[in-house]
Amino acid sequence: MASQFKLLKAREFLPYFITQSLGAFNDNLFKNALLLLIAFELARDPAQIALYNNLAAGLFILPFLLFSALAGQVADKVPKPRLIRWLKFTELVLMLLAVIALQQNWLSGLLLILFLMGCQSAFFGPAKFSILPQQLPKSMLLGANALVEMGTFVAILLGTLLAAILFGLDEGLDWVSLGIVGCATVGWLASLSIPGLAASAPSLKINFNPFASWKASASLINHSRITRLSIVAISWFWFVGASILTQIPVMSQQYIGPMPEFVSFMLAAFVTGVAIGSLVCNKLLKGEITTRLMLPCGIALSILLLDIARIGASIEPLAITEDAAWSSFQLSAAHWHLLADMALLAFAAGAFVVPLQACLQHHSEQHMRARMIACNNLYNALFMVGSALFAMLVLGFMAGSIAMLMLLLALGNALVILWAWRQRRLLLLQQVTLA
Repeated sequence: MASQFKLLKAREFLPYFITQSLGAFNDNLFKNALLLLIAFELARDPAQIALYNNLAAGLFILPFLLFSALAGQVADKVPKPRLIRWLKFTELVLMLLAVIALQQNWLSGLLLILFLMGCQSAFFGPAKFSILPQQLPKSMLLGANALVEMGTFVAILLGTLLAAILFGLDEGLDWVSLGIVGCATVGWLASLSIPGLAASAPSLKINFNPFASWKASASLINHSRITRLSIVAISWFWFVGASILTQIPVMSQQYIGPMPEFVSFMLAAFVTGVAIGSLVCNKLLKGEITTRLMLPCGIALSILLLDIARIGASIEPLAITEDAAWSSFQLSAAHWHLLADMALLAFAAGAFVVPLQACLQHHSEQHMRARMIACNNLYNALFMVGSALFAMLVLGFMAGSIAMLMLLLALGNALVILWAWRQRRLLLLQQVTLA
């Protein structure tokens, strides 16, 4: 594990790491500040809050569905460091516009900027993941992905928490404005130090037809068995992860108690688990790019989801008063058990997804690697939308509980892991035959 942290001293990795981590941080700082502004100042009733919250979530994920295919083509045609610098400068311009909209409480303008930030992220994704195999040797690729995954989830947590802290201060919108512009500025400056690289496919002719490019990108999942396995498994990680992260506020209220601090506890447990699992997988695999951890980590995911469902069916929430709640929380073994399950679930998820990301990068040809990453991003977005629809079906139309949702996720995960295990066996058999 020590060897992967040496990457943080390397010019080929450190500026890139700072750039991508600050991007994830700023996305969540701005998005959560906007949701707080809606909830506490701009919306008139709970129904309107729910409407705008869902609209905001949809506006941020929509660009990944619309523009991932085009983003992959651009990232293959244009030198990736140059593209990253353009995109980070775009983020800075958008954050300056966001400051104006925040000061004016201009909700439609803020939602438009959120959509444009989603567009910036959609174009940034293929560039930031496909650049790693060009910059680093194969022996460091798994460790680099582990650091990126760790940095991304820690940035998500810190951005979410800081949004709440800054919004609660006097002149909170001024502090938020300073935070988003400052973060965008530092990220852009860091991107200027990313070493230059040649374009992967400079002669590529970009197809601007959205339907044709979307179809071509989606079809890349069948490029090879290893890339198909990686994309489906990574997308399933986001299906499960999005399902859990979305339900954390509800789980916190129903299972622990009606205090906002408990949401932070559960979110911190989940993010810490993903971060540690991401880092440890490099140690377990000794830097080898392999899908060997997929089966044990997948089995662990189902077991832990079942245990969370079991706890949820019987756990008692804490007292409403703050002093009583904190006292009970310190003494309640069931609630600590729940937090431990969340952390272990996230640990297994982190160790599950990082090797798959490295496999996808390593087994994609250089001239089309960004388009393959874009294909992955497209399916990730589809699976996350599917997770929201699935949760609505279970919790809304079926009037189910969080425990039922976790149970169904556990069963669905078992089926996906069985499919992935069969695909891996076929892949290994194919490799032996070719040898």
